Amino acid sequence: MESVDVTEASQRLDELIDAAVRGERVVLTRGGKPVAELIAIAESPVVRKPCAPMPSLAAFRASIKIHGKPMSETVIDERRSARY
Repeated sequence: MESVDVTEASQRLDELIDAAVRGERVVLTRGGKPVAELIAIAESPVVRKPCAPMPSLAAFRASIKIHGKPMSETVIDERRSARY
């Protein structure tokens, strides 16, 4: 593992990228504290999986069963009763 200050890394970027491609771990530091890691894409630990397709909204709406009065009528009735 090689630790390199960000200022120095900007001057040696090509060399550091080659090191990462070879599989070496390159840690970039700022003020002596690690802030980033340079790794090759092929060795990246992050693997993105495709998301499952969203279910059909039309099928969801069709599955809802309405019982009783429509909500619009209920709201209108409640507003009328609250006024008087």
